[in-house]
Amino acid sequence: DTKSEGYAVGRKLDKLGLKTSDTAELSFTDVKVPVTDLLGEENKGFSYLGQNLPQERLGIAVGAYAQAAAAVRFAQQYVQDRTVFGKPVAAFQNTKFELAACKAEV
Repeated sequence: DTKSEGYAVGRKLDKLGLKTSDTAELSFTDVKVPVTDLLGEENKGFSYLGQNLPQERLGIAVGAYAQAAAAVRFAQQYVQDRTVFGKPVAAFQNTKFELAACKAEV
């Protein structure tokens, strides 16, 4: 309950991604939690959070892979459509090397 004595919201933290999801410092100093509001066993909260970590990490990894793969696809399309010196950028040897390296990295 946000009205509980000892509960405080600190500063909102800046972050690089997920801007629509606020992240802030929360402080719980001697907060009393009624037994009826307890989720799971007392003093087991940290271990409960740790149980979901593998799934959370997998979700982040899948999202990162999808973004990287999409970036490579967009780059491939761009170099095929863009012409320089009368030919597509995709025809240049260095472009092929760089795209191959990007694809291998992903």
